[in-house]
Amino acid sequence: STTTGNPTITTVAAADAVTISAPISGTQTIFKTGPGTLNLTGSNTFTGIFQAEPVANSIVNVSGDQSLATGGWRVRASTTVNFLSGSTVVTASGKEIAIANESGGDHTLNVAGTVTNSGGLVVQARGILNINNGATWTQNGSINAASQNSAYNVQISVNTGVPSLLAGTNPISLSSSSGTGTGSSTLTLNGGTFTTSKALNNSSTGTATTGASNLVFSNGGTLKLSAN
Repeated sequence: STTTGNPTITTVAAADAVTISAPISGTQTIFKTGPGTLNLTGSNTFTGIFQAEPVANSIVNVSGDQSLATGGWRVRASTTVNFLSGSTVVTASGKEIAIANESGGDHTLNVAGTVTNSGGLVVQARGILNINNGATWTQNGSINAASQNSAYNVQISVNTGVPSLLAGTNPISLSSSSGTGTGSSTLTLNGGTFTTSKALNNSSTGTATTGASNLVFSNGGTLKLSAN
C-alpha cells in the first residue's frame, strides 16, 4: 500500500506480532509505535525514514529485499531492530542509520544481513550496534559514535564471521562524552574484520569527562588499515 501523511504502525501489547508482507511505498516518515513485534517481509520501496519509537519491548524484524527502501532507519530508546539473515538493506546518500541519543533504555540494532549504507552511521548514548556472523556491512558515509553529554555508553561490535565494515570518505569519530558526562564509546572487533582507509578520531570536546574512547580486540578481531 502507498503511505500518505506520516503513517504509524501500532502494536498494543508485548505479545503482539504483526507481519506486513505487502510492499510499502511513499516518501514520508513511517513510525512504529507501541510494544510488540513488527515483521517487515515485503520488498518495500519507501524512501522516508523508518523510525522505531521509544517503547519498551518493541521489536522490528526486517527480512528480504529492502534495497529500494533507501530512506534510512532510526532506532530509539528501549527498542530493538533486527536486520535478519538474508535481508538486503540500502540507505541512500544524505540519509542515515541512527541509533539515536536516548536515556530511556538501551536501544539495539542487530545485523545478520547485507547492508550498504551510503549515508551516515550514528550511534549515540545507550546505542548498541551488533554486526553478527553472516553479515556484510559496507559503509560509504561517515561513522559517528558518541555518548553525547551523557553518562551512558555506546557500543559497536563487529563479531566473528563478519568479513568487513568498510568506512567511506570521512574519518571515523569514536568519542567519549562531549561534556561532563561519564559516557564512553567502544568499537569491539570480536573476531570480525574492520577495514578502513580513514583515520579513527576521538573528537570529544568535554573538559571534565571521565569517559573514554575504546578500541577493543578479542577472539582474533582484525583492524585492516588500507590505502594511506
